[in-house]
Amino acid sequence: MRASIVAIFTNYPTGKLVHFCGHEVLTGSNNNIWFPIFDEITLFQEIEKIMISCRVAHNVTHIERIRRGDNENGYFEDYRITYNLAV
Repeated sequence: MRASIVAIFTNYPTGKLVHFCGHEVLTGSNNNIWFPIFDEITLFQEIEKIMISCRVAHNVTHIERIRRGDNENGYFEDYRITYNLAV
């Protein structure tokens, strides 16, 4: 079965991070888990690796950027991630 989730990707001088929104495992107990992203070019693979490691997804099928914003520290992007649920 397929599902989708929204994730926020940030690119700041202090690092590149991704935060998943509204998921009991991926957001953490206080909704404050930010996973490091090591290579923005392979964002699809990095997100898929996180979701598989957390036993949330069998695989990621699609990532769609839905919003981008800039601020004084860098930029952020919101993504809709479609994935097949882990069995």
